Amino acid sequence: MKSLMPPEITWRKDKGGFTNPQSEWLRNELRNQVTKIFSGEAEIYRKGLVNKDALLSKYDRYCSQPAEGGNISFRDIFNPLSLEVWLAEYREYVV
Repeated sequence: MKSLMPPEITWRKDKGGFTNPQSEWLRNELRNQVTKIFSGEAEIYRKGLVNKDALLSKYDRYCSQPAEGGNISFRDIFNPLSLEVWLAEYREYVV
């Protein structure tokens, strides 16, 4: 972007990034949907990719840990969730 923006903006040192609220969403706004997906007969369970009881337990612990962080990452929940959504969408192509 340096060719498109003035140098005082391009090289400014006080710029800051931002974080995505996915962790908050998984704990709050999406909790009912995530619980419904994880509690049902998901493809990730049928295919033996994820242990249902272990995932449900981990999700409960994840939702109970402090918002500032804990030992369970949002990725530990998001990865099986996104895999389930993908498998459900492309079920007919997956053996």
